Amino acid sequence: MRPISSIVLFLVFTNAYSISYPDSLKHALASVADDSIKVILLNELAKFNEKYDYFECLGYANEAIGISQQKGFIWGEAEALYHIGTTHWLHSDYSRSRENLILSKRFYKELNDLKGIALCYNTLGLGYYYQAEYERGISHLDSALQLFRQLQDTSNMARVNNNLGLLYESKGEFDKATEHIITGLRLELSFASLRDQYSATVKEENELYRNKSIVEHLLPEKRELVRNGILTGDDYLVARGYSEIGQLYQMMGEVDSAIYCFNKSAGLYKSLDERGYLAIVFLDLARNHHGAGNADSLVWYYQSALKLLMEERMFPSLDYVYMELGNIYLSENRYQHAVDLFGKGLEMADSLGHRLSMVIYYRSLVESYMKLKEYDEALEMAKSLMNLSSEIGSLTHMTYGAEKLSVVYNEMGDFRNAIKYLRMFQEYKQRHEDAKTERTRQEFQARFELQQKAQQIELLSSENRIQEAKIAVRDWILVFSILGIVTILGFALVLRNRISRIKDLNQKVQQRSDENELLLKEIHHRVKNNLQVISSLINMQKRRADKLQSKEMLAETRDRVKSIGLIHEHLYTHDRLSKIDLKAYVTDLTRMLTNSLFSEKNIEFDLDVGDYKVDIERSLSIGLVLNELITNSLKYAFVNHLSPKLTICITDANDVLQIIVKDNGPGAPDILNGFGWTIIRATAASHKWEIKTRNDGGFEVSILLTDHKTETEMRQLVL
Repeated sequence: MRPISSIVLFLVFTNAYSISYPDSLKHALASVADDSIKVILLNELAKFNEKYDYFECLGYANEAIGISQQKGFIWGEAEALYHIGTTHWLHSDYSRSRENLILSKRFYKELNDLKGIALCYNTLGLGYYYQAEYERGISHLDSALQLFRQLQDTSNMARVNNNLGLLYESKGEFDKATEHIITGLRLELSFASLRDQYSATVKEENELYRNKSIVEHLLPEKRELVRNGILTGDDYLVARGYSEIGQLYQMMGEVDSAIYCFNKSAGLYKSLDERGYLAIVFLDLARNHHGAGNADSLVWYYQSALKLLMEERMFPSLDYVYMELGNIYLSENRYQHAVDLFGKGLEMADSLGHRLSMVIYYRSLVESYMKLKEYDEALEMAKSLMNLSSEIGSLTHMTYGAEKLSVVYNEMGDFRNAIKYLRMFQEYKQRHEDAKTERTRQEFQARFELQQKAQQIELLSSENRIQEAKIAVRDWILVFSILGIVTILGFALVLRNRISRIKDLNQKVQQRSDENELLLKEIHHRVKNNLQVISSLINMQKRRADKLQSKEMLAETRDRVKSIGLIHEHLYTHDRLSKIDLKAYVTDLTRMLTNSLFSEKNIEFDLDVGDYKVDIERSLSIGLVLNELITNSLKYAFVNHLSPKLTICITDANDVLQIIVKDNGPGAPDILNGFGWTIIRATAASHKWEIKTRNDGGFEVSILLTDHKTETEMRQLVL
């Protein structure tokens, strides 16, 4: 199960999808360290992109699966597989959808997560519906409904009942279809008043506006994707970005902008020889040219996509292209071309097991052969349509098949069979109309009963509100009477307390003002002294500089100034303004010097600094000394060194603070008389510190801060 902290975070993010929702998820994902929370955020991003971005959904879900498998998060893998299965289902890849949903269901069963299992059953059932496997679809939806009943999940029970109604209607079992649809309607109405239903209808009508808002929010993100691809020279990233922007424009109905972006994407995919992606973009271009009424371009793009899809063996998409291109030829009276494409599509749908697509192809072939007046072929297709419709139990398509058989037999002069199938058509059609009439009647009955119930409830509520209002008036009269007495008696006490509190607050404000003024004066004094130190250092360096050494010596002076600047930085950015955290200061100083002088070298640092707090005067001296020792090691000890290492240790040695700086270089450098060592000796002498040097696998400098010997001093130094 998920950790409690993860669940809490999840609840924070489970607001309705707002415009900023994906950005908030990505921001949280970039900053979170807990793997379980990462998996939750990745799955939420996958869920958000199920509909809007197929590739983004797969990317986030697969990343969630990777972490879940590594960490043993079964729940994370189950949810990610469910999102993958759902996005495949939304994009009509039913075989892949089924594979992932079955795996997800297996994991949910291990977790005994009944809702997860039910959701998998529901989506699997819808997948079987679109493949015209109605019995298997009904079986899975029944399992989902049973689990949702067990969970008392009214909302999902309503959805599954509606889905079952859809399947039973396709089978022609209108009594069962009506039963489930009305049950779903009653469940929906049971937890909402008529006014809530109206609000829900308005919300549904505004769904397009909501989608448009989300699309407009996603556009800057996709444009940034294109810009990054251009800057990095990644043509694949640019092509993908243009394709996704085109899809967003397509969702908003901006056809010209969509066509422009898809053309840019197609050009890049063609140069990259990404034939599969190019085929998908051609399909997008065909859809948009269809919307723009460009017939010639429409046919060209469908034909080009068809060729690429055949080469890449992308069969699910081929099924769609055959149907669309065949319908175009049919509308242009190019019947033989339509027959050829519908025939190929029928073979493809048969090989994929898309029986619902096969039914549609049979219908299209009947129409095409009738136009060609090839009645024998039309009759064969109509019979195949009738047989397949009967096999899958689709009364809708059986009705159509009976009508076409009647027409074909009539054209062939076989009036006996024509009348037979005409009567069958009329019978099926009447069953359809009767079922629709009965369903409409039951829907009105259900709404009428709910309306009556709502009116009764509203009447009782009104009576209760009137009675409650009377009681409230009486209670308020009593309350106001008591409050009046209490107010009069308590006014003097409240006034006295307020006067006393104002005096106390004034004293505190004055005290705080005095403290701030004193602190500000102290800060100004310290800054002035530090600037004087900086000025002295620059003058000393200037006296020693010549033309060849100027840049190097100025760089050293810069670093010395920075080491002092770090002191002020730590003073002003931490709670205490009078003491420096040595450990944090040494870490920052080491990082600053390395970045300044030897960022290209991989130097190993061994820092062993205790939790000491040092006053500003001593920290300035320590900073200057450490700056020179670290700089000398970085400049002279590691020339042509394969494994440079620098050790800095600040510890308490017999009630005396000891600083040790050691490198693993060649030994005692020829710099002990340099300017840096002049600063080290002068600083040590001013504090009466003891300096020792030795060679022991490198050069080591040890400094004892002898002015900190007393226990009193140590208690001030070590907090």
